Amino acid sequence: MPEPRDISNSERTLTKVIVEFDRDLIPELEELSVVEVTMVESLLTPGLQTSIKFQNFHQYSRDGKVKSLEKFKGAACRITIERPILDDAGMQHTLIFAQRVYRLEKRGLINYNNEEFTLHLCDDTLLNDAKNLVSKSWVCTTPTDVVEHVLRNCVNAKTVETEPSSPARDYIAENIHPFQVVTQQEDVALAAGNDPSFFHFMTYRNFNGFDCRGTHHFESLHRMAKKPTILTLLDSEASTVGKYSSFAKASDGNGRSVNAIPMLTYSFPADFDLLQDILNGVEGDGNSLIAINPYKGQFSLFGNKTRGCGVGGYNAKESQTNQGSTAVGCPVPADQYLLKRQARVGLLDDEDVAFRTTVPWVPQLHVGETINVLLRNKNSEGIEYNYGSGKYLISAMVHNVKNGGYSTTTLDCVSETVSRGEL
Repeated sequence: MPEPRDISNSERTLTKVIVEFDRDLIPELEELSVVEVTMVESLLTPGLQTSIKFQNFHQYSRDGKVKSLEKFKGAACRITIERPILDDAGMQHTLIFAQRVYRLEKRGLINYNNEEFTLHLCDDTLLNDAKNLVSKSWVCTTPTDVVEHVLRNCVNAKTVETEPSSPARDYIAENIHPFQVVTQQEDVALAAGNDPSFFHFMTYRNFNGFDCRGTHHFESLHRMAKKPTILTLLDSEASTVGKYSSFAKASDGNGRSVNAIPMLTYSFPADFDLLQDILNGVEGDGNSLIAINPYKGQFSLFGNKTRGCGVGGYNAKESQTNQGSTAVGCPVPADQYLLKRQARVGLLDDEDVAFRTTVPWVPQLHVGETINVLLRNKNSEGIEYNYGSGKYLISAMVHNVKNGGYSTTTLDCVSETVSRGEL
């Protein structure tokens, strides 16, 4: 891998991108330049999606050889992104990751001699998921144990970060893809014994050094929202030139000075939603479940037992269970997860984003982590920060990196109150 070149002070706020491939692509790479890299993370997506926009001197190299863009198909690609100014604040300033090319699209001329096209890349685990099916049974096994087995053995995930879950249960994977197995475990896994808010997602965070693979996560909103903040974001009226493009100083509210990333823009798409809270059982409880036990020939009603307009509350579900029967194996306590799972997932809907902001590119930001947002109050004495300041969980993010230019990260965040099922 080539060493990044020395960067002068005037270039320290800019971003440098190095793209390398694992095969002989010399004719194809000749006069090929990186324009832009886009990277996406989301709590609702089990894989990482990266796109690289290139500009190319049409289809022929100078020695007359035809450039075969088909050679990019399936090629392993290693990307190094560096923004030196972040090092001045002791922050991570370089991100290195490797993915595989699976699609080339939007190829067309931008002038007589040059064309532009986009390569799409993904982690190898996404391709392995498409290649493999799982036919296996587990007896009295927790969802987390099932997920770890499938990710490590069926899709060859190199780094897996999981959270303990309950309850142990019997499970059969009936010839389905590995990620489908994980999705089914998401639906039944409980955090802290009663919170059905587990999600399978990936981040660009890398624990394997130069192996550079992404990290698979199986974690709950309950735990993620309670993590300590990794970064402070600050509203600022400073110029967008110079050090403002990297960091500023702010008080953390406890009298301590911290490095903060100034926000370029921010908005609050959804401050609160009473209806969503009711569905989550925060403001009253309209959730109910009819659990049918075929072994005992009976049904049970859980949650809201209001019968004025029928059996159960206004958000009723139905499921089979063997709870309390003499059936072989572990019981299926459907009442513990089905009552609130749908509402927990709904907390991450696009229209329920509590806070959205764009900041200068920072590689240490990832979904599943929390940030501290400070909106300074300029008028009232004794009140340092305005309404809207506080702790947020990153639910989705997009890095937009321009080679040799100014790059940004856009964050969608939900309030830390999602740890208790509240928007």
